[in-house]
Amino acid sequence: MNQDQDDRFADQARELQIDALLHEAAGVLPSPTLADRIAGAVRQHDAPPRSRSRLMFAAVAVLGLGVVGAVAWLRNGERPAVIPVQEPQPVPAPPPAPAPQDPKPAPAPAPKLDKWTTWIADYSDNCVLEVDEKGKIVRQIDEVFGAWDVDLLDNGNVLITEFSVSRVREIDPKGKVVWSYDWSNESDLKNPYDADRLPDGNTLIADTFGGRVIEVTPKGEIVWRYDRDIRPFDVERLANGNTLIADVLKDRVIEISPRNEIVWEVGDLPNVHDADRLPNGNTLVTLRNKGEVREIDPTGKVVWHMRGLSSPSDADRLPNGNTLVAENTRVREFDKHGAEVWHTETTWAVEANRYYKR
Repeated sequence: MNQDQDDRFADQARELQIDALLHEAAGVLPSPTLADRIAGAVRQHDAPPRSRSRLMFAAVAVLGLGVVGAVAWLRNGERPAVIPVQEPQPVPAPPPAPAPQDPKPAPAPAPKLDKWTTWIADYSDNCVLEVDEKGKIVRQIDEVFGAWDVDLLDNGNVLITEFSVSRVREIDPKGKVVWSYDWSNESDLKNPYDADRLPDGNTLIADTFGGRVIEVTPKGEIVWRYDRDIRPFDVERLANGNTLIADVLKDRVIEISPRNEIVWEVGDLPNVHDADRLPNGNTLVTLRNKGEVREIDPTGKVVWHMRGLSSPSDADRLPNGNTLVAENTRVREFDKHGAEVWHTETTWAVEANRYYKR
């Protein structure tokens, strides 16, 4: 084994330690068969020797997560969430206003709110699932190793981000992989958290432990990147062409222009896992360790928030004004007053996206 391989394995070990800490923080046990399934996936997809070694190492190291998870489960137990709505609290120093949304997108037709499904990424169960209004599972995709993000695309396929094996895949309704960005094309991703398909067919990826955000073409060519001292947990391409990044390294949310200039920033957001720009120009952020979701206006003022959530990783504002939150052991929908109006149980939900049927 040469020095480069030693360095890669050392990096992977540190990343898997982060993975273990994530399980410990949530008090969730990883699947006992996960190591064997990762090894099987590596053999099945015939990864190149360099990447196969990295992933086989991950399969062995993930066995240690069971011990960490067991201790955390006994220590944490079940923690009920209480959701009081607090009075808005201003932040000490207002940041500059975000860049104008030009051109302003035309409002989408109001969807019918009585027919919908919710796609959920369950990190611990290594699957993504679609549930209906009653919480019934209507579709499930297994063998998604470290499922951290799932998006339903306009063509009916789903885009899945796999943290534990560092890949992004597009899967059709029959279960066939029609596109991937992984070891097969030497992507060199390092435990990504998020991926979004852009209108032009490119894919925007938060390469979390690679310390960068990249935009890749369908052929896997990188056409844009931002890698200036960040650890991106979430990324979103805005209507004005800028890119919104939740940066956990510096506890902030930043808006980046196509020329890689920071045009808006708000800080003091510890362990920020998610950031969404709302139609009203405010930004919805999810603070995992604080168990909190905040809505922040362009000046940095907190205009709405919810507390007492159980390790939230994602929050979305729905067309009806409610807020959908992915938490430890469940996904819940709250009205603007903080009252729960819908929920479904999971092992460890880290992402939830609602899709309406027209």
